[in-house]
Parts: sequence; structure tokens; C-alpha cells
Amino acid sequence: MCIRDRDKIIYAIDKVLADEYGICDGFAGVSGRRWKKAIWSAVADRLRERLGDQGAASDERDEWIRQYRRERLSDWVITALDKAGRAGEATELCVAESRASNSFPRAVRRLIDAGQDDHAAELAMEGLDATEPRYAGVVRELQDLLCEIAVSKRDWMLPASVAADRFFRRPGVDSYRELLQAAEKTDHIQIVRNAALAFLESGQRPDVHPNGGTSKRAAPPWPLPEPPQPDAQRAEGRSERGAPHFDVLIDLAIDEKRPDDVLMWFDKRDADSPSIGRRRYRHAHRDYARVAKAVEGAHPDRAIEIYVSLANAIAAETNTKTYPEAGALLKRVKSLLKKSGREQDWPTILGDFRTENRRKRRLMEVLDGIEGRPIVKRTRR
Repeated sequence: MCIRDRDKIIYAIDKVLADEYGICDGFAGVSGRRWKKAIWSAVADRLRERLGDQGAASDERDEWIRQYRRERLSDWVITALDKAGRAGEATELCVAESRASNSFPRAVRRLIDAGQDDHAAELAMEGLDATEPRYAGVVRELQDLLCEIAVSKRDWMLPASVAADRFFRRPGVDSYRELLQAAEKTDHIQIVRNAALAFLESGQRPDVHPNGGTSKRAAPPWPLPEPPQPDAQRAEGRSERGAPHFDVLIDLAIDEKRPDDVLMWFDKRDADSPSIGRRRYRHAHRDYARVAKAVEGAHPDRAIEIYVSLANAIAAETNTKTYPEAGALLKRVKSLLKKSGREQDWPTILGDFRTENRRKRRLMEVLDGIEGRPIVKRTRR
């Protein structure tokens, strides 16, 4: 064995470990070189000695830094052991280090790749119990690995339960689609779909009160098991009743091209929410404009009404930079009036808007541009 070759590899690894800005990432290419197994074995032994020299942490932040640095070092030890043909030792170290550096996902993935699914599942559950909910990325990764193991055994219930919990915690069109996709292979797709929609309407989780919902008839019992998760996370996001998720129902109706339902949920939401004039401009612009665009074909009169309301809300912000946006909305109103045979209403709508905002000179110039009028600039003296 050439001691110099061993030292070259360790020198390159030290450069990578000491660099926290990616400047020395090129040194990581040392793992791609063809070194003899004996050299890699010596590197592994030398680096492994360092794992026992990690100092004790003094506070929570130091503990996180210690675990982070230990995981990076152990990554190289594992790589060196693999290169040395000592894969069994690498797996054992990976499992042992999962507890020392809270690197459970790495160890679980290693066990899965080694065909040790049962051991991997046990370690993943141990990792979930040991992980605080605030480390959401680690929790999600461990859950995904457990789902992967379950799918390999044709267990569709566990992935569906994980998808359901994620949907209830962060409802949205994407998480709804992911839930339906996961539940498709179970025998409970219809129950899950109905329960998910009832949850969006009521804010009440079906896995908290299985017979809850907005219907007068009792809903079928929630069929999915409790998902694997940290003990401290089980009570989070499981209140008996929350607020309806009308925004998600609106987005879902837009996505599925159901304009009647778009307006229904839009009206229900706005019945209990602040008027557009009191809502944050950016949110209102994005939200109301999407609704209006989605119903233009089926309900042009409502689309016109929403566009005009939004233009007034933008004008009320008295921000000259956004006046062109108000003008673009009114231009859309003019186009819709023409398509729906209501061209005669345009002068009235524009006139009312001018009267309401007559003191805003810059806005009047934008409106003149819509009408094709020349913009007369004041002469400076």
C-alpha cells in the first residue's frame, strides 16, 4: 500500500469537509479515481478514527452542527468502506450512525437497497419516533421510504394514509390529486374522495370524527389507518373542526373546468370574507382575476362584474405603477361586452369608473389610452 496515495485521498476529503461554500467540490472527484482497495481500506480506517473524536455539543444549535458535520464525515467513511470491498461494514456503520447523527433516511435507504426491507421499516419507525416534527424534511423522507417498502409488498393502505394526512394538513389541488392517486389502488377510493371533498367544505377531518361531514346522513367510517409519524406530530393539525377551504374548492373547480362551481364556491367564500376593497391587493388581483377568467365563457356578466370590482380595488390603492393593470382589466371588460352583445353598456361602465377616480390624473391617462384618445401632457414652465 502506498501511504502517499492514502494521504492524497484524505487531503482531498479534508478540503471538501472544511469547505462550506462549495468552492472545493472538485476535490470530491477523488472518489471516482481508480485506487486499490487496500488504499481505500486504509482511508476508511483513518477517517473512522475521527468519528470517535467528535466533541460534545454545548447547546441546541451546536448539536445540529455536530450532527451535520458527523454525517458528512461518515458519508466519506461509508464511501471508503464500499470502495474497499467492505460493504457489510459500511451498512453496519450506516445504521449505527443513524442514531449518532440523526441520519436515519440514509441508513433506511441503504437497508432497502440491500434487500433488508423489514430491518429498514423498523429503523424508519425508530427514526420517526426520534425526530422532532420541526424537521419536516426528515419526517417526509422517512414516510416516503416506508411507503416505498409498503408498495413493494403491495400494501396500498399505508401510502394512502400518508397522502391523506398530508392533504388534511396542507389542503390543495396537488395534495388532493396525490391522495386520490394513492387511494386508487385501495378498495376505498370513493369513500376517500367523498371524505376529502367534505373536509374541504367543512374543515372537519374525517379521521378525527369518522362520521363527520356536512351531509345529514352519517358518512361511512374513515377506512385508512393512522399514518406513521412522530408522536409529537399526531396531535398537530387534528383539531375537531377548522374553517372551510373555499380557496381549494375554487382552484379545484377551475382545474376541472366547472365554471358553475367556481362561482358557487367564490360566492360562498366571499359571503364570510372581507370585501375585495379591504383585501390585500396582490392576493385579490391574482385570485379574482383567475375566477373571472375561468367563468368568462359560461358567465360573462359575472366575469365583467368581477373585473370591474378588481379594477376599482386597484385604483383605490392609488399606486401609479399598478394603474396599467386596472386599464388592462377594463380593456378585457370592453372585449367581453362586445362578445356578449352589450357594447352599449361600455360608455356607462367607463364613465362611472372615470367619475369615481377623476382625481387620479395618471389613471385618466391610462383610460385615454384604452379609448385611443391622445394623451395631452402639461407643458413645463
